[in-house]
Amino acid sequence: VDLVQLPYAAGAALATYVLARLFEARRRDALWAALLLLSVPIVLNQMKTTLVDVTLTFLFSAGMAFLLRAPLDATRIALGAIAWGVAPGVKLPAPTFVLFGALAVSLRQLEGRSLAQALRALVPAGAAVALATALFSGFWFVRNALQVGSPLYPLNLSPEAPTAWTNIVYYGLLF
Repeated sequence: VDLVQLPYAAGAALATYVLARLFEARRRDALWAALLLLSVPIVLNQMKTTLVDVTLTFLFSAGMAFLLRAPLDATRIALGAIAWGVAPGVKLPAPTFVLFGALAVSLRQLEGRSLAQALRALVPAGAAVALATALFSGFWFVRNALQVGSPLYPLNLSPEAPTAWTNIVYYGLLF
């Protein structure tokens, strides 16, 4: 199990490099950004554990790297949808990440284009992400609902508001 997260950390570093280049950073600066990600203590510590934060970072940043390029094409949409579609099955806060990522992708697609042109690219991309999420992560939500009574396990979705709110805060659904 040692260094099980290493491939995901390397993938996240590569995605960081691609994103930095996408935002017109020089190659050397993009490389520094990728190396900086790998030198963060929590990343170094989690590379030797089975915690999934590094994996989630990889999936989210890879999806961003594919989907922030304009104009979108079918290959980028498919690869971004796979990355973002797997993420909710990896860790519960992923839908929040994907929501904010989708906002960034939407703003990027609006850059220099009319709303109608941007929507022609965004509607298929959104549908692909939703389909990929149902395909790759839906199993975990159905399994959790059947086995433990809550699709959002480990959250206990009881009708009492304080318990549900406490669970959301404790497990970081919004963070």
